[in-house]
Amino acid sequence: MPLPFLYNVVLFAQKIPKKKVSHQGDEMWSTIILIFELTILFVLVAIAYYIVAKIKKGIHEKNKSYSEHLTEFQGAHEEGEITRDEFQKIRKHLAGKIAQETKEKE
Repeated sequence: MPLPFLYNVVLFAQKIPKKKVSHQGDEMWSTIILIFELTILFVLVAIAYYIVAKIKKGIHEKNKSYSEHLTEFQGAHEEGEITRDEFQKIRKHLAGKIAQETKEKE
């Protein structure tokens, strides 16, 4: 018969004096938790914005015309990142593509 034992435990627990709980401390912790949650929300929004900006930039770069690519390679050649021979090969390769692109626009 476990019920009388549990009944005695409940009666004993009721006799233990309870501490007075200060609601002021609860309000402080609620405020701290709210600030922490808002900070986490802000960080997550910033991360989402960064990811969307990177994806949007990547999509924009994929839609560059061949003449824009040639301009970038010309800048790389002028800065010494690629040699003159490499630039000439790239220019010859892109020249046909640029001509085709120009005809399609007309």
